[in-house]
Amino acid sequence: MLINPLLKQLPKTSKEYLFKQRNKHFEIVICPFCTQDAQEIYSTVETSFEHLKRFILQNQEIRLEQIQQGTKQAEFDWDNGKNYYFSVKNKLTKQIVGNVLLSEVNQVHRYAKFGCWFSKDVLGTKISILSCLDVLLRGFELGLMRIEMVIDINNKASLNAIKRLPVHYECLMRNRLSIANECFDAHMFAITPSDIPTIHQWINDIIA
Repeated sequence: MLINPLLKQLPKTSKEYLFKQRNKHFEIVICPFCTQDAQEIYSTVETSFEHLKRFILQNQEIRLEQIQQGTKQAEFDWDNGKNYYFSVKNKLTKQIVGNVLLSEVNQVHRYAKFGCWFSKDVLGTKISILSCLDVLLRGFELGLMRIEMVIDINNKASLNAIKRLPVHYECLMRNRLSIANECFDAHMFAITPSDIPTIHQWINDIIA
């Protein structure tokens, strides 16, 4: 694969954050996907299936073998600069509470798509917001000039969550997504390097 010299190879490093939420202390670890995480990811998806099935799983059952294969593919894609998948772990419980990803990295025009899912109990909390902010920063460290978020107009949970990030609404795209063989309109949001100071400020506010 041809790698744009303006895009760096993202290092496989973990980052830890300690912060307070509802008078409780939390410590999360944001780290690259690895095959050892497959079982834990599967367990989280299973317990959050009703919450995830419509927009993330497209109403399909998920099997452990699929996740095991997916983590192997994620490691390959990372090494080839195509997709970057991150797990979000609660350091205290050792539980994976979500995944964040930069996908379909365009080596020529230096943009990527952003996606995430979280267990229902952390969706919209500081845990999910901080995880997303961290991965957005890593995307710009990679050398991206634009990161896009495409959200189904019916996905109210994601539309509410996106309001908690410093992104910009751009347009409504007709028939942009296909879910279970049915096309849906989608909203386009984006963020660029000019927003990096705001991302840093939001992170500092959360961990202060």
